[in-house]
Amino acid sequence: MLIKTSFSFYRLLYKYRWQIVSVVCSLLIVLRPTPAKANIFTTARNAMTCMITKASSGGEISTTVLNNLPVFLFTGLTVILFGYFCFSVYQGVAAYGRGEEVSNVIQQPIFTFISVIIIVLFQSLLFGSDLCT
Repeated sequence: MLIKTSFSFYRLLYKYRWQIVSVVCSLLIVLRPTPAKANIFTTARNAMTCMITKASSGGEISTTVLNNLPVFLFTGLTVILFGYFCFSVYQGVAAYGRGEEVSNVIQQPIFTFISVIIIVLFQSLLFGSDLCT
């Protein structure tokens, strides 16, 4: 009896899976009080902003584009990496669907992910937390 009940419960969940996912995602977005401020290159961006600000404080290089260059650069880099990882997941799922060996497809994204983690660790060691003091 228990097996039949759980089977029908899972069948019901499977039938309405997209509605459940959309409701859960909507609740997570609405109930989050503050926006996410996660950026993997925050310390490097702060260091570059500080360097540009100190370099242009006595000169005439205080243009808006130059002052906002670190934000554009590191936000673009973060978006490109996120897109690369999403495309790699898509390729892995497609390879699995075709019956191919998935380990060959996901090997390069795993090495890239490990490299990004090492870069984030080195940037926090190199730049620290308070560079502009």
